[in-house]
Parts: sequence; structure tokens; C-alpha cells
Amino acid sequence: MKRVTLSLFLIGVCLTMVQAQSFEGSITATHSLQPGLQTVYTIKGDKAVQVPQGPGLADVKVFSDVAANAYSLVVVYPGTTQVSSYSLVGSSRGVISPQILFTNVAATGAQKMIDGYSCEEYSGEVDGVPFTAWVSEDLASVNLKAHVTPQTFEQLPYAVIPGVSGLVLSFTSTYAATNQAFGVALSVNAHQVDAATVAAPAATIVVD
Repeated sequence: MKRVTLSLFLIGVCLTMVQAQSFEGSITATHSLQPGLQTVYTIKGDKAVQVPQGPGLADVKVFSDVAANAYSLVVVYPGTTQVSSYSLVGSSRGVISPQILFTNVAATGAQKMIDGYSCEEYSGEVDGVPFTAWVSEDLASVNLKAHVTPQTFEQLPYAVIPGVSGLVLSFTSTYAATNQAFGVALSVNAHQVDAATVAAPAATIVVD
């Protein structure tokens, strides 16, 4: 009986690990200081496509394949059928900007659900300014920063906090100089993604 119980337990752990490592769906990032501007990430395993959305933006998509270390920027020019595809190389990925300094980070003990995911509240200071963040350890394997590059529109500097396991679904703080509040909120929607959606076209220009 113990062997059966242990086997079932191990199977459950393996299934949980597979599910955690193979997130499939979309994550939308919204910035409080940029009304109407969002960035939508459609993710299927190690591949993703990033699409900035908002008034006045060109038709731009950023494709990433973390396993292959391949990144490309695709631009469709308004009013034409012309498409340019750029291969992005020589970029640091998944690295928190050295200009951003987190200090005194600690869990407050508060918990809540966001989009069906359990989240824990953290507080601390970022560059000396107090912040509050809601972090979901359920989404610890979703490394959005691995899907962006310094050349792309969305850097997501607060998507992860050093020393904290999980994806930050809500981050709020205040600029000390102007006393202006700012924040980033992520909306998560797990769903099936067609492989063609995250397949990058062949690059025509290489950018280092």
C-alpha cells in the first residue's frame, strides 16, 4: 500500500512539474502611466510572441525561442504589404537591470487570488522608494524576462524580484521626486495556443 501511495505521489509531482514548465496561454501587461498601452505575450512552452498594443503603435511583433536562444522583431509597415524581420543577437536576456535596486524585501503574510492564481504580498523598496507587490509562486516557471530583449518595447523590470520565487502579477510604487504613483499589472489567461502563432518568420536583417 505504501508503494502504491508513493508511486501515485511521484506521478502527481511529475505531472505538476510538467504543467509548471509548459505554461500555455497569454499574459497581458498594463502600465498605469501609459493609458491604453498594453503588451500581450502569447506563450507556448519555450516560445512566445510579444505584441505591443495601443493608439499610434506600428504593427510590431517580437518572437522568442528561449531554448534556441533566437529572437526576432517583425515590423509590418502601415498601409503597405512590406514586412521586415530582424534577428536580434548579442543581447542580455532574463537579467534584471543593474539600475534597479531592491532592498528590504519581505513577505507581509497577506494572500489573495489573482486570475485564479494564489498570490502572496511582498513589500520593500525599489531604488529607495517603497513598493507593494503580489507574487504568484504558481507561475514561477513563467520567465517573461527571458522573452524580451533590450531592443524591444517591453522590458518588464518588475516582473521578478531578486530572491523571491514567482511571477509578479501586480506591482505598485510611487516616484519620490514627483510623488506620482505608478504600477504594472499582469493578467493571466491559460489557454491552448496554436504553434503557428509563436513561430517566427525567417529574419531578413540581423541586428546586434
